Amino acid sequence: TVKNSVGMTPLMFAAEQNYQQVVNYLSLRTRDLNEEDSNSITILVHMLFSGEIAMASRLIVRGANIDYVNRNGNTALHLCVENKLKEAVQFLLFKGANPHIMDLTGEDACDKAKRNGLARDIPEFNN
Repeated sequence: TVKNSVGMTPLMFAAEQNYQQVVNYLSLRTRDLNEEDSNSITILVHMLFSGEIAMASRLIVRGANIDYVNRNGNTALHLCVENKLKEAVQFLLFKGANPHIMDLTGEDACDKAKRNGLARDIPEFNN
């Protein structure tokens, strides 16, 4: 896979630059939608961080693993909870993301949400 100096594939770069048509095109032609950049961020997480929920949904349909655990032990849900991205968190839970996958420290998304206050707004974290 071709990557730039910071480990980004053309698909990741297009996502970061918000080139949605390019992301749409390349995501149909990319074998591994769970590939990480040098910061352990996948294309799904790039889309969620930029608020592109519709494209994130397309990526899941095209094969991005909603519960993919990166080399740092985090899922997209962990990262969105840590960054208090409420809309992205609700989207991931609606799509079936598992809130009980533990990271390398033994915390799951519920623990993180309770710690940063996001659990008050999202009932799924209080189970």
